[in-house]
Amino acid sequence: MDSHKESWFTYIPGYDRLNDYFLNSTTWGSHDYPDMVAQHIYGAIFVILFLALGAFATRRTYKNGPVPASRFGLSAVFDTLLGVAAGLCRDIIGGDEWKRYFPLIATLGLFILFSNLIGLIPGFVPPTDNLDTTMVCGVIVFLYYNFHGLRKNGMHHITHMANPVGAAWGWILAPLLFPIELVSHLARPLSLALRLRGNMVGDHAVLVIFSGMLPLFLPMPFLLMGTLVCVIQAFVFCVLSCVYISLAVAHDDHGDEAEAH
Repeated sequence: MDSHKESWFTYIPGYDRLNDYFLNSTTWGSHDYPDMVAQHIYGAIFVILFLALGAFATRRTYKNGPVPASRFGLSAVFDTLLGVAAGLCRDIIGGDEWKRYFPLIATLGLFILFSNLIGLIPGFVPPTDNLDTTMVCGVIVFLYYNFHGLRKNGMHHITHMANPVGAAWGWILAPLLFPIELVSHLARPLSLALRLRGNMVGDHAVLVIFSGMLPLFLPMPFLLMGTLVCVIQAFVFCVLSCVYISLAVAHDDHGDEAEAH
């Protein structure tokens, strides 16, 4: 099968070797477009390198302290985005520990946002229109909030799924509630992944179709709409992640009262 030259990533040295690996491996050999898998990997690496360079450049501007940027530039962009992420953590998670969870929310938010946005640039493939990429992001959130739930609440983080009331009589409904809560928790990373991937695939498919019809003027409204979708999807992912963390680390006062009685 010939490689489909659909992005600038196909011209990076080593791309053909990676593509051949997916084409000939037992896992990916039946994939219809193995080159698209390689393009998404290169796309994710490109976004990570861009964010690393942006973080390095921004950090240099703060060598004398966290002084806001005096003019619009890369520092101002990162300053604004990190401010939004910090606001979400502070408002949704709250407490004195929201700063503990801020790095992950900010990192995922920046990665998803710029992964979405590069799909609006001709010749680039967004990593987030691949289910593997979005599923990894969802699984990271799932493992992260469960880890901190166990860290802060111990086994109560698990028993709460069987007995959310915390009273002794609540264990009567445990055989019914625990499977429902378990399925609900396991569905969270899948819902995060499918929501993000589905919106990105639909958004960029519409843009490509109308760009092919009239490349100069017709795609402009869809380009603006696509930019809005990219921002909203990154925002929604961060909001839901903050909500899951908040629910996991919340202290159950009802359970304590029941135990005290």
